[in-house]
This record gives sequence, C-alpha cells and structure tokens, in this order.
Amino acid sequence: MKLKIVAPLHQNEYYVLDGGFSTQLSRYVKGVDTDPLWTARSLVDNAEAVRKVHRDFLTAGARIVLTCSYQVSGDLFKEELGLSRAETRDHLVNSARLAWAAVEDTGGVRGHSLVGGSVSPYGACLHDGSEYTGAYLRGEAGVTHQQLVDWHRDRVEALQDGGVSFIAIETIPVYCEALAVMDTVMEAGLLPVWVSFTLKDEAHLAGGETIKQAVAAVKNHQLARNGKVMAIGFNCSAPAHITGALKEARSVWSEIPFVIYPNTGETWECGSWSGDKDNSWLELIPQWVRLGALVIGGCCRVDSGVLPQIKKQLLKGIMSNC
Repeated sequence: MKLKIVAPLHQNEYYVLDGGFSTQLSRYVKGVDTDPLWTARSLVDNAEAVRKVHRDFLTAGARIVLTCSYQVSGDLFKEELGLSRAETRDHLVNSARLAWAAVEDTGGVRGHSLVGGSVSPYGACLHDGSEYTGAYLRGEAGVTHQQLVDWHRDRVEALQDGGVSFIAIETIPVYCEALAVMDTVMEAGLLPVWVSFTLKDEAHLAGGETIKQAVAAVKNHQLARNGKVMAIGFNCSAPAHITGALKEARSVWSEIPFVIYPNTGETWECGSWSGDKDNSWLELIPQWVRLGALVIGGCCRVDSGVLPQIKKQLLKGIMSNC
C-alpha cells in the first residue's frame, strides 16, 4: 500500500501518539473528570502539572503529544474563571509552549517530536455529552456552519501562534464540523491537519453519518486538495469498531495515512467509567498498521504506562508489512 505522506510526518516512519491527557493528569490533580473545564483548568491553575503530563508521555515513548487545549473556550473561561478573550488566548498559546517545553525537557528535537494543537468539537465545551452525538448541530436552534467557523477561529489562530506542528481536529461526531474547522485553518494559514472522528459502530460516526460520507467530505475539501491533510482516523471510540471503520475509510481514500487513538473499551456513564479496563485491544494494532495506520496512541483511560505496549505492537505491525 502506497500512502501519501504529508509533512510534518516523514516517509517510512511510524509514530506513537500520547494517551488520555485527563487520565494522566488525574495522577497529579484531583477531580479532573467532574470539572466543567476538565483538563483546561490546569493550564491556568497548574501549568507545571500540564508540562509533567507531556513529559510522562514523551518519556514513555511518544513522538507526538497533543496540547492541553481540548476544553478551552472563551465562554467557558469567562464563566468559570472570569478571564477575558485575550487572557484565554494567552493560555491557548501557552498550551503549545508547555508541550514544546516538555519536548525540550526530555531531550526531544523539533521535527522528530511533534506537537499537535488539539481542537475539540463545539459540543465538548458545552460539557453535556453532546460532543458524542452532534445534537448541538441539529434543528432550528442548531449551530450553523459560519458560527462554527467563527467559534473555532480563536483556538486555531492561538495554537498556530504557539508554534504547533499541526492542528489535530479530534473527537468530531459530525463531518460538517470537521469541514468548518478546516475552513478556519484555511483562513488562519497553511498548517496541516489531521481529522479524527468518533464512532457509533464500524460504519457510522457518533452522529449517525456514514464513515464513507465523512471521509469523502474531508477528501473533497480545499485543504485536502492543497495537500494539507496529513491523516484521517478515529479516537475516543471503542477499539472493537476501529478495524471495520478503517476498511470503510480506505474504500474511499486509498492513499491517506490513518491516525488511531481509541479508549480502552470502557463506557462513560453518569460521570464515571463503567466496565473493565482491558488492554487486549493492543493486539489489534498490527491489523491497523496493515490497513495504513502511521500514528497510534490512546485516548480516555490510556495512561503513559500503556505506551511501551503500543510501541511493541506497532513494531509487530511494521514487521508484518515488510
């Protein structure tokens, strides 16, 4: 399989991504999962803990870390912390700088190590679970395309100014929001992006659209036609859905690399995780590599201790591809 490699990814290289930021941060900060600001509060109150989490993942083998910007929005920071738009922007810029500081702390080199600017869906900042359904986009009161572009603009511009390697458009339930963020990236400059969706099952996004529809929409966006989409994939989803989802995506876009960072298979219910933590999903990684995954990490409930196992399975997949 011949994949089209877009910088900052390198030809013939594979990448371990970090794990669940909130899971790792919970080692140092109490009450993360019940906080309406989630991990973002630590950008303001405990920046050293943010830097420490990045260091943990890098030391465990990650070559790519994502900024602690997932839950940052002007409205939330004003409501919860009384911060102005300019102050919120400063913290977004600093989220990139903290990640790069951790790269330097661990002896990393820019280019070999990458920092992705985490851009979450609008629903994540509503703190009502709608990021997993896309409900905020439906009906007469639904958020419009232009409202999404305007809402994401501050985050994209601030992360770009902070020096991220690329924009990670992640945990997206409905493809129209991915297109809106891509429009924003087109306005802000020419940073590359990856687009990562959440899944309902092996054939559908969390919002109900088919994977084939979503991948085709991203492929046809001007940013992709400009060669600025470095990967497409799935995160914050059950590992059991990933293999089938990759096959659906591959049937639409033959040369795109995949990025995969699933949960452990546990379920978030009523403010807590239910089900057994099971790392048997790691054995699926060689299949994902054979299907074209170049970047593999973990999302919720995946801590730094799992990264060496991800790397081991990634290497198995690489060897089976030879």
